[in-house]
Amino acid sequence: MYHSWRRIAGLPAMRILLLFALGILLQWHFPIRASVLLHACCCVFALSAGFSAAAARWRALRPLRDAVLLFLLLLCGMLRTADELRRQPAMLLQWSDLPGKVTLTGVITNDVRMSP
Repeated sequence: MYHSWRRIAGLPAMRILLLFALGILLQWHFPIRASVLLHACCCVFALSAGFSAAAARWRALRPLRDAVLLFLLLLCGMLRTADELRRQPAMLLQWSDLPGKVTLTGVITNDVRMSP
């Protein structure tokens, strides 16, 4: 079976995957708080529901509806990554109940700051 890149990129599942992955990368490099992303997702979801209902009547709104749905996919990828990044410090707790010694190594990225 021969599949060209153009044909693969034209598949709806690939478009969804690429937008979700782009959201993950954006959140990884430019982090935004999860609460802000959750509010944005809710607003865009409501907007997409309104455009979907209106696009059933007016064909001219279909491209706008599609753009809002694509933006919602991007936001969902960002929200998923924000949630995972928020839980990362809790991952260290999985070794807290082990009976032996646990050695953790790390890298200091900033100068030491004193605070009360």
